[in-house]
Amino acid sequence: MHIHVISADGKAVIEIGRKARLIRAGGMKDKVIQEALVIVQDHAEMLAEAWEKIHGE
Repeated sequence: MHIHVISADGKAVIEIGRKARLIRAGGMKDKVIQEALVIVQDHAEMLAEAWEKIHGE
């Protein structure tokens, strides 16, 4: 399961799991990607629950 993160400069796809992992990114600065990874990791449980509501298990 993964989420899409969009910033003013670009976007990234981040895998939700035990540890958030960058799948791909385009146009985003490294600092913004790192911040997004921390946020996704910190909220992984909530994001996984929302993903399952939208996409099913």
